[in-house]
Amino acid sequence: MIDIHTFVLPNFSKGPKDSETFIHIAKILVKQGVTHAVATTPVLTSGAQVKAKEAAGDQVATANQHLQSLSIPLEILPGQKVCASTQVLRLYTESLTINNTNKYLMIDLPDEGVISQVQHIIYKLQLKSIVPIISEPERSSFILDNPQKLYQFVKNGAIIQLSAASILGQNGRKAKRAAFQFIEQDLLTLLRQE
Repeated sequence: MIDIHTFVLPNFSKGPKDSETFIHIAKILVKQGVTHAVATTPVLTSGAQVKAKEAAGDQVATANQHLQSLSIPLEILPGQKVCASTQVLRLYTESLTINNTNKYLMIDLPDEGVISQVQHIIYKLQLKSIVPIISEPERSSFILDNPQKLYQFVKNGAIIQLSAASILGQNGRKAKRAAFQFIEQDLLTLLRQE
């Protein structure tokens, strides 16, 4: 199993504060059946974040070496969540996609915005053969106010990533209800590692 949105890198963003905690988290992930974990770096909102993502690559390599030295069967992959804005179309580089494969790009929807602008961004990414992963749509007022748009995005090839916290009710009843609605309506897709 691949966890596509984790804060697993030690001393990076919301990740663990030390190596011991990192190893503890890695062991928990393996126990849960996770073989690969995408280390999500902060949401891209500027060109500076592209450099931050590249710096995270060194930390991913170091983390993987540490896991290998302890024979922990988990591989950390680089990833980043980007804000759905016209800026992402200008800043887009292969290194922003999950595992730098130029295949999947995690998109954070704005709380406010013009539906046509978000549709345009997702469409332009798909023209580049990029599969948008719409992150945590159950927490987005944009989607909650326009659920038919999420169905259209998925129909056109986008996939969605739900927050475990939402499923467990930790993000409120509204997010939990929406998450289960998306599950019941079969909007989820499993990613294949490529």
